[in-house]
Amino acid sequence: TATCTVKVLHMNRNNITSQEATAICDMMTCLEELNIDYNQLGDHGAEVISVGLTKTTSLKALSIVDNNIGSLGATALATVLTCSTSLEELQMGRNDIGEDGTSAIAKTISTNSTLKISLSDDDAIDKESAMLVMNSLIMERERERQKKWILSQLI
Repeated sequence: TATCTVKVLHMNRNNITSQEATAICDMMTCLEELNIDYNQLGDHGAEVISVGLTKTTSLKALSIVDNNIGSLGATALATVLTCSTSLEELQMGRNDIGEDGTSAIAKTISTNSTLKISLSDDDAIDKESAMLVMNSLIMERERERQKKWILSQLI
């Protein structure tokens, strides 16, 4: 088997599209950190990346800021990340993920306690979607509080 030597890959501002994302996904099995901010992934590229995420257990951080990702791409990522145990941090600000994408991300936040997702002020999120995210975070904090209490009772 081949040995992976590249653990961190930053490919910002390279006009990467969904086509190039396929090649990047082949490398994801070795990477611990992938930063492809300010490219042109779009929804299809986000879907390609989400498929790559199903094939890796080493990737800990993914940054896809400002990649023209809409609600379809955000929903594809959210669906995969609900079950992901390796990815710890996702930065996806400055994408127009809309209400459906934000709702999908909110559900991911509420079910995946190891994942931190960063959206920025520039994301087009309406009040209802923002409330979904906030409620998901509150539910996660409450679950953590309950776990700590249960553990304290067992000791």
